[in-house]
Amino acid sequence: MASLYKKPVIVRDPKTGEKVKTKSKKWWGRYTDSLGCEKRVPLATEKMVAQTSRPKRCKPWPATATSA
Repeated sequence: MASLYKKPVIVRDPKTGEKVKTKSKKWWGRYTDSLGCEKRVPLATEKMVAQTSRPKRCKPWPATATSA
């Protein structure tokens, strides 16, 4: 099953110079290919666009509970 997530990244704080752990601006997709290897692909910066731009090789993203 494919999943959608924001990848953790480490950036430097411009004021203090310390390393800070934050989430990426881009959404990433994670899926398992037919050989059982986990693949990660960069998608888009907006979540709705990322959900519609999944790779053709992977199964659909899990449905989100947006309907009431």
